[in-house]
Amino acid sequence: MSLKKYCILLLSCYFFQTIGSIDQHKAISYIEINNNGMIISQPGNYYLTGNVSFYPVNNPDATPIITIASSNVTLDCNRVTLTQSSDNTTLDLHGIVIQEGLDHIKIHNGTIDTISGVGIIIHQGCSEITIENMKLSNCVQGGILADGTANNPIIGSKFHTISCEHNHGDPANYGDETNRYSPCGGQFIYLEEFKIDNSQFIANQTSTNEQNAYGCLLQNCSQGIIRTSSFSCNKSLFDAYGLLMTESNYIDIQDCTFDNNKSIENNCYGCGIIASSHNTIQDCMLSGNHGYINTYGLLIQGTLIDDEYQGSDNNRILRTQSIGNYATTYNCFGFSSQGNKSNNFIASIAHNNQSGISSSSLAAGFYVGKLTLESIDYQESFLTIKECHAKTNYAQNGTGAGLYANIIHKAHIEENWLINNTGTNYSYGLIDLSESCNSLIMSNYAFGQSSNYHVTYADQNTLFPLITGTVGDFSIMANGVPFINYEWRNDCQCDDED
Repeated sequence: MSLKKYCILLLSCYFFQTIGSIDQHKAISYIEINNNGMIISQPGNYYLTGNVSFYPVNNPDATPIITIASSNVTLDCNRVTLTQSSDNTTLDLHGIVIQEGLDHIKIHNGTIDTISGVGIIIHQGCSEITIENMKLSNCVQGGILADGTANNPIIGSKFHTISCEHNHGDPANYGDETNRYSPCGGQFIYLEEFKIDNSQFIANQTSTNEQNAYGCLLQNCSQGIIRTSSFSCNKSLFDAYGLLMTESNYIDIQDCTFDNNKSIENNCYGCGIIASSHNTIQDCMLSGNHGYINTYGLLIQGTLIDDEYQGSDNNRILRTQSIGNYATTYNCFGFSSQGNKSNNFIASIAHNNQSGISSSSLAAGFYVGKLTLESIDYQESFLTIKECHAKTNYAQNGTGAGLYANIIHKAHIEENWLINNTGTNYSYGLIDLSESCNSLIMSNYAFGQSSNYHVTYADQNTLFPLITGTVGDFSIMANGVPFINYEWRNDCQCDDED
């Protein structure tokens, strides 16, 4: 082949490759979108050419702004912003909607801000959806909604570097003075095999709306991974959650923060795990959460579902810190597990959690025990708390404790440090209100409380701890004396150890 023909061949290949590349990346202009909204009905790669202030003259009530109606679509928002025009008062205007049953969709590199609906909606039955580098803010009905069902879950989705913030739940600016929505960063329903990483669910808040606020809400989700994300500064008049998981199982959460969430008039939870099992939280921080009534750094609890009790069982809390949470009026707990089976707290820290002004308030690093629902008690059983620290938890007008056990069954409490937990009424290192002890409580160290170890066992002969110091009254063991305790059973005896 001559040099001339070879050069022509190379140029031809380049030309057709360039034409193909241009054809694969379809531009979507502001004018196209603002006519009547945009429907992407063919596979391909699309990109936006400029900011959109949505007010379609041809159809003022059009919603959503962009609909994806085909699989195998990539939409590059190209660093532009989709917003609802200030002249457009359409209610329930959503930003981008992915229709049900689609797969291999990617939306990335943009902002959806100030709309009356949800920023991004993923409908049931979708799979392999990726949302990346997106900011979803000031959306009345939430930043992102993944709306799966039991029969048609959303499978294999990834949410990378998304920011869901300042979604407030109040449509008054769009002429609706009646309805109110929960301020919510992200709501994920029937999501399976998903990953959320490097993301923020922050400052979703209202000071006038009597709905719960959620940084992130997981409902009926399973087999998920959450990494290096923040669930912080979410606020409401009613209950406020950094993250709430209900009926969600096998979720692995690592290196996340749950801090400075606030309830103005009710309860606040850095993280709530309700009727959810086999989840892991490790190397996380829960701090500065503030409830008017009660505050929980982390709450693990069962509930009634269709009149049947469902506990939150077999959850693991590893190397996680709950620090500086506080309540205005009543109780504050760094970690709490109530009415569950086989939960494990390992090498975790609860420091400086403070209860409120009520004389009946309780501050505890760890609060564990029974849960009473509709006059029925559900036991906390087979609990493990090991190698944990509870220090300087403080009740400003009530009872302070490092570990407060409100009736536990066959628990394993070992090698924990319970130091300088105080209250104006009572202060305990470890208090166990069980009527009889069938738990293994050993090798714990307590110091600096008025009663380092307090039990109320009615049956003192079957099992009780032995501690360094004189054992006088079994209901108050070695009051005020630092101790290292071991177990005494009726079939074996362990010597005291200095």
